[in-house]
Amino acid sequence: MGVAGRAISLGCNLGVVGGSRRSPRGVKHGLGVVVDPIQRLLSRLAARALPGSPESSTTAAVVVTGDPPASGGVAQLGRGDFAGYRLEGMGLVDKPPRLSRDDMRRLPDQRQVTKDHCIQGWTGVASWTGVPFSSLEALCSPKRNARFAVFHAFDDKSTSGNRKEKEVGGGLFYEAVDLSLLRGPQSILAYELNGDALPVEHGAPLRLRAEVQLGFKMVKWIRAIEFVEHYADIGLGQGGWREDHAYYSNQVGI
Repeated sequence: MGVAGRAISLGCNLGVVGGSRRSPRGVKHGLGVVVDPIQRLLSRLAARALPGSPESSTTAAVVVTGDPPASGGVAQLGRGDFAGYRLEGMGLVDKPPRLSRDDMRRLPDQRQVTKDHCIQGWTGVASWTGVPFSSLEALCSPKRNARFAVFHAFDDKSTSGNRKEKEVGGGLFYEAVDLSLLRGPQSILAYELNGDALPVEHGAPLRLRAEVQLGFKMVKWIRAIEFVEHYADIGLGQGGWREDHAYYSNQVGI
């Protein structure tokens, strides 16, 4: 019986591995039918009562992942202290805003000390200050059928990505996040890190912090936020750049 059990286990493993190599997108979608609804539910529950971290646990040096955009004008904007930056709100909104960095700083701010969870395995605690997403949403006045916010970055992977990222097609980085998660108390558009202006390597002029998601969903170098009913017509239709090209799931709760 033991030998038979091991043979069955090995056969199942080989079948799944072979299937994922032949159709990685199909396996991802198949698993998503079961896993994604559970992830979505747990993330919504966590967003209601996610604890902050104590000030004393702040990490001295926050890990940098990814290179700043090599194109798109971020370097030029940075040399001008981002005076020419404008955040665009678009899509299913009644009031599409164009907000400067000063406009953002005039909005009510929020400071939070939270732990970042990267899909690569590392964690780090930092203090982030920015505009609550709920405040920006109120400014945009999204239509009732809007279900996702798509964060479009300046980051073009064909110029600023590593070799592997360039090989899969490059393109502008984006991520779609469920609005029900973004309405949680720890979802902000951050412009400060540990009490200082957000450095370019960490996403200046503006980056998302949505603490119930893994780090890659927290888009850096944001140029626009688009409210949509679904993300099927954006990019390759999988809900984000990494979902399009690396078969990640759109639901990545921590």
